[in-house]
Amino acid sequence: NYDIYGRLVLPSGGPIGGSFSISALATDQKNPAVAFSSGDGEFLCVFEDPSAGNSNIAGRRVSLAGVLVGGAISIAANPAAETLPALAYGLIADRYLAVWVRSGDIYARAYWP
Repeated sequence: NYDIYGRLVLPSGGPIGGSFSISALATDQKNPAVAFSSGDGEFLCVFEDPSAGNSNIAGRRVSLAGVLVGGAISIAANPAAETLPALAYGLIADRYLAVWVRSGDIYARAYWP
């Protein structure tokens, strides 16, 4: 099955350490998107998660050390399939904005830890 893994990379392109698991469920997670919060010094990774029977959007926070912070985050959970997540971070508001597609329409949700 498909899982979500991460690896920290230096600005020069060189890797820092090995890869680490962000989500390794029995179902196929896919289409990850990542943004960095300079306010909190951590990343947010969002992805498609079909573990509830249809594709929803889930997320995980990751520290600068590559360690998962807290538990899984439900970004969007609807009976209709939600796919193709994208993510941005706004420094002034210190918030993430996640967007995704549901039934051909684009949806969005602001998130802050």
